Amino acid sequence: MLNKLEAIKARFDQVGIALTNPEIINNQKEFGVYSKEYRSLEKIVKPYEEYVRVLADHQYAKEALNSSDDEMRELAKMELPELEEKKRLWKRSLPSY
Repeated sequence: MLNKLEAIKARFDQVGIALTNPEIINNQKEFGVYSKEYRSLEKIVKPYEEYVRVLADHQYAKEALNSSDDEMRELAKMELPELEEKKRLWKRSLPSY
């Protein structure tokens, strides 16, 4: 699933760059096609990016559990349940590929 979403994000980035191309900007028809594709991909990419952030935060919190710093371990213990719930919810809300 993540590989497919990463490919969609790559296309989203490409389309975003294309929308800054002066040749495309000057061609209203082509600009409209790219704009429509961008908006369509954005609906998938934005939740995917948030999911990736939650995964990174979750991984960081898990690693912090092994920290020698007592405060970091305690903070990780407090954050981990919420991050696990966010991870579960985001995963469920992403399109399945």
